[in-house]
Amino acid sequence: MKPFLLSILAVCLLSGCASAPTAVTHAPFTCIKPGTVQALKLKAVGGIGVYLPPCYDPQASRLYPVLYLLPGFGGTSTQWFDYGLATLTDKLILGNEIPAFMIVTTDNTYDHLKPDQIVTTLIPYIESHYRAGTARRLRSIAGGSLGGATAYLLTFQHPALFSSAGVFGNGLTIGQEAQDEVWLQAIPPSLKPRIFLNSGEQDPYMLQQAKALIPYLDKYKLPHTEVFTPGNHSNAYWLTNFPQFFRWLAQDWN
Repeated sequence: MKPFLLSILAVCLLSGCASAPTAVTHAPFTCIKPGTVQALKLKAVGGIGVYLPPCYDPQASRLYPVLYLLPGFGGTSTQWFDYGLATLTDKLILGNEIPAFMIVTTDNTYDHLKPDQIVTTLIPYIESHYRAGTARRLRSIAGGSLGGATAYLLTFQHPALFSSAGVFGNGLTIGQEAQDEVWLQAIPPSLKPRIFLNSGEQDPYMLQQAKALIPYLDKYKLPHTEVFTPGNHSNAYWLTNFPQFFRWLAQDWN
């Protein structure tokens, strides 16, 4: 799709200028076919991975919640899947522990992807090419390490887009406190996003930063959940907490 068409589509989809179905089906899951992962290249975004849940049907009327999931510094769109994300998600969906949903992964936001391209290009592309729900409650973002910081900063800036953010191995960015407060103060009560924080107790980099973010969430009344358990700064550790995170996300989908 040409860039100028994507720009027009972004305005319409993200501002709500066009009506779109938002119904999501949560019937008990009887499918036994696992999900699939597509690897794509998208202009202005780079590499993306798209996890389509078990028995995803592009022709059906069903719409799916979408989690946009970012890697850490130097990471790529395949990183989370390399650690077993698809298998973990299949197990939870096929076991009827959570509703079926999509996951979209990206390259890292330090030397590959500009964060604003997630809003202006990636989300419109996904919502125009897949059975992705467009309601705010069906759209969330998360990331590990650097990706965790990008996830919550985008959520603070665009609370009308994201109902929740998952911050794994990251927290308050030193030197950006004043800007964070400007964004937080501007969030209207009806759009307060939920925040999920997870850092390992042996994380040498970000445990204290994660804890330092909590007073700001409290001050501006953003609902939040913290998981600080034995673990280090790694995808392998964070993924052990994804079942809890996914159940937490599903509270917005039911």
